[in-house]
Amino acid sequence: MALALVPLRLRFSMPGTAHPGHYLGSAWRGAFGHALKKLVCLFSQGHCENCPVKKTCAYTTVFESKWIFDPKAASGGVPAPYTMFPALEDGKMSLYMTVIGSRALGFLPFILQALRQAGASRVAQIPFTLATNEYFNGTQWQKLQLPAESLVQIPECQPGAMSLQLLTPARFKYQGHFITPKTLNLEHWITALRRRLISLASFWGEENSMRALCEVSTVGQWQATDCRWQEMERYSSRQKTAMKIGGVMGNFTLTNEQVQGIWSLLWLGQWVHIGKLATMGLGRYALTSTNQGEAG
Repeated sequence: MALALVPLRLRFSMPGTAHPGHYLGSAWRGAFGHALKKLVCLFSQGHCENCPVKKTCAYTTVFESKWIFDPKAASGGVPAPYTMFPALEDGKMSLYMTVIGSRALGFLPFILQALRQAGASRVAQIPFTLATNEYFNGTQWQKLQLPAESLVQIPECQPGAMSLQLLTPARFKYQGHFITPKTLNLEHWITALRRRLISLASFWGEENSMRALCEVSTVGQWQATDCRWQEMERYSSRQKTAMKIGGVMGNFTLTNEQVQGIWSLLWLGQWVHIGKLATMGLGRYALTSTNQGEAG
């Protein structure tokens, strides 16, 4: 595969009296970064830019990626090699995380330990205790055992129309302007998805292979849409206040012919998200076959 991926699902228990009032994606990201640096940093008083081991460090690789690449190569920005999406499920916190690229996957034990410690140290003032680790093996979730195997191939696309449901707001631009429910169309969606996948592969995988995979013909229009703009409230630990950030939310239906033409992009996009702020969970979506249940 042009880009190695390991989708994780970590389940945390929390006090029965805990009621997160805001979306915790930003809080989890901040707690994770703090815990990872505390876990692995050899020079806690220094800055990553001047660190002699920055190119082999788990923290800089995952959280300060710009410091491990040539400045000219990274001038347009380096996409982080992970996504994160916290969700309350059955009274527990499920933290979905996709680790992207073999370089970051080499630090998976540190990533898992940092997430455990982040939860124990409280996220948004709530203590979380890690209960189970799982990963998606291409067909189902199963208990995680190290070393974890990355997804090795894209599953075969089943025939039929398909529904795409955004689980968090998608925030991306087209020709310099943020997409809104009025301006969004399927071409814009595929353009943004191609851009994200190629950008990730250029730093963390095989760019040429990804470009070949992302070649698509005319995609037409959504078969049906039900979308809106939604502001999401999140807590900023840096500014000690609640903040709002918005994006497109909704459901979209594609015909069988459209799905067959862009299946690889759609399937990969579930794990890497679409648009900006994927490290705090924005742009997360799920695919569902309108005939045969969940698609992936």
